[in-house]
Amino acid sequence: MKLLNNKKGLTLIEVIVALAIIVMGVVAGLTLTVYNLKASMYGEHQLVAANLARESLEVVRSKRDTNWLSDEIWNKDIFLDGESNFTPSFNPADGLWSMAVANNIDVDECTNCRLYLDPETGIYSLDDTKTRTIFSRLLIVKEICWLTASEEEVVLDAGEVCSATEKELIGFELTSVVSFDAYGKEKETQVVDRLYNWR
Repeated sequence: MKLLNNKKGLTLIEVIVALAIIVMGVVAGLTLTVYNLKASMYGEHQLVAANLARESLEVVRSKRDTNWLSDEIWNKDIFLDGESNFTPSFNPADGLWSMAVANNIDVDECTNCRLYLDPETGIYSLDDTKTRTIFSRLLIVKEICWLTASEEEVVLDAGEVCSATEKELIGFELTSVVSFDAYGKEKETQVVDRLYNWR
């Protein structure tokens, strides 16, 4: 009588192929998870940057409106004459905003544009005793003048003033730039708005 040996097992090659497939699946899953985490963090940084950029514009709008309500000249004490680059900062001690003159026209090269976060209040400011963030903010101001002869408005270059060209100042073009480090690459968010002396 013949004995039949029908026992089937896995060969070494089959085991290696099965392990390779499992490892590829695990690696793909981990890669996707890491990518999703980075994308989520980048989205959060983009949102914070956009809000910080909008905040700069709202500070200027608020100062203009406060001047109107106080029956003052609409642009009183908003900017220093002849300067075009600023970095707004909130001082929680007195509850006021200030416009510090930025020391560079490029937000990435500006050393006094770095924002710091107070973890207790959640307020971003220029106070370097607080927690350093990845964000830097710069506000670029250009004057908008009215040309009476041609009845049109003109946006001057940064640093030029309407009074030097004997044109009437009617507003500001504001460009708020916020840069941040996204995994070793500098990214920027810009918000541009025009603010006029119109009620």
